[in-house]
Amino acid sequence: MPKLVSICIVFLVFFLSGCAEQGRDLLEEDLVGQSLNGSGEDLTPSILPETSVMEIVKGPTGPLAKYKGLWLPFLREVKIAAENIESLKEDGINVVAIGVKVVATDEEHEWAVSEIREQENESEILESINTFHKNGIKTIIILNPAHGEYGVSPHPSEGTGKGLLEMHDSIVMKWAKISEAYGVDTFCPMNEPSLLAGTEDLSAWAQEILPKIRSVYQGKTAFRVQNLGEDYPLYDLAGYDYVLPMATLCTSDVEHPDENHYKHMKSKNLESLGKIKAAYPGHEIIFFEVGGYTGPDFYWWEPIVPENQAKSQHDWPDDFFMVSPEGQARCFETFFEVGWEESEGYLINVAKGFEFQGKPAEAVIKARFNG
Repeated sequence: MPKLVSICIVFLVFFLSGCAEQGRDLLEEDLVGQSLNGSGEDLTPSILPETSVMEIVKGPTGPLAKYKGLWLPFLREVKIAAENIESLKEDGINVVAIGVKVVATDEEHEWAVSEIREQENESEILESINTFHKNGIKTIIILNPAHGEYGVSPHPSEGTGKGLLEMHDSIVMKWAKISEAYGVDTFCPMNEPSLLAGTEDLSAWAQEILPKIRSVYQGKTAFRVQNLGEDYPLYDLAGYDYVLPMATLCTSDVEHPDENHYKHMKSKNLESLGKIKAAYPGHEIIFFEVGGYTGPDFYWWEPIVPENQAKSQHDWPDDFFMVSPEGQARCFETFFEVGWEESEGYLINVAKGFEFQGKPAEAVIKARFNG
């Protein structure tokens, strides 16, 4: 009897292993040739990580009446959110924007970029996408070079421009294909591209990369725009569904309502909203990276391409963006009052120092998102 049991167990393991491999083979066959331009390009190498069985959970279908979301710039934030799904749903979160962290490598010359590569674990990102989708939360994918480890200073001209943008194309396309396979709601090719190139180069790249994205991805597309000083840059964004501006500003002014600073901050946000609507009248707006910095930890890296730098530097005090937890809550009240009816929604920044859960701002967000 023990020998028979052993034989049965060996057979069962072999059978299940064969089924797993067959399931993976069938999945790969199903994805081969699914490029939307009819080219028959094999999408599987960049979609399937090296696991024995690949699970793909498609995102929820149907439009969102309002994007009530989070911006998760790095894997750290993605994993924290994925491990706290129930609390997010209680707060009314229905979408998360996931950053894919990329870095520029330079092995030989100080400013000659030799390669753009991903820095965080792809499988963990895909597992988190599945977790969000299983729990009815939609996803947005954004390539993210906007961090201190990216590896290129914006100051030398050799480190910036359209050529640098184009070096990201293969990773952009990889994640556009993944976004299609996973039923991701919206795809944005890059976060803060103004760090890497000026307006003319960005406009040209935005138009060149869009048809490539559309050839493999059927969902909605978005482009990240940054306020450069007083005005928004006028990129050619024809064909994109959304613009993602950081058109809301939370500053230490919120701590001084008796001195009309609070009213001044509100008026600046209204002015910023008017400018983004004027710059992109044909596009829907999703406010991006909305938040108030309370500290103590933070990510902070703000180099800007030379032609844009002069427009963005101000004589701000060191604590200009530092607010109390109570001030953070008031900022969100202002954000919602100013832009709720004028936008498709909000993607709230939860990077280090910007977290809102467990602070007074959570009650403000929960009331609005569940209202």
